[in-house]
Parts: sequence; C-alpha cells; structure tokens
Amino acid sequence: MEQQDMFDKDELVEVHTCVLCNGDIEHQKTPDGQVFWNRGHNAEPLAEGACCEVCNNTKVIPARLSAYIGKGEQND
Repeated sequence: MEQQDMFDKDELVEVHTCVLCNGDIEHQKTPDGQVFWNRGHNAEPLAEGACCEVCNNTKVIPARLSAYIGKGEQND
C-alpha cells in the first residue's frame, strides 16, 4: 500500500494544533511538495496529543533524554 493511499486527501490539508505551544503543526512533505503527514509528533511525556517540530526538538526529546539518563543513574 502506498503512503498516499493511507489517508484521505482532504485529511492531509487539515492543520492541527500543537498541544505544547498552540501553534500550527507543520505539514511534512516529499521532495516534490506533496504532503504525506500532518499530525506532528508524539508529545509524551510532556502532554497527551501531538506537538510541532520545534516543540518536539526543543522540549519533548530533551525531556525524554533527561528521563532516560535519570533512570540510568538510579540503577548505578
């Protein structure tokens, strides 16, 4: 099954909102400009729902790494 067959084309133009900053979630596009994903990133462990690229890179990933590193230190 091709990626573009997985979603209704109308669904891919919808703009979702980041649960962390309330900004728009960017559309992920192929090199030729076709939208293939518009639902953002998993915002766990900071919130339930989806977040934008900026919040994922600056908030979610650091929080996950901190939690992972913190668990490692507890086992030492």
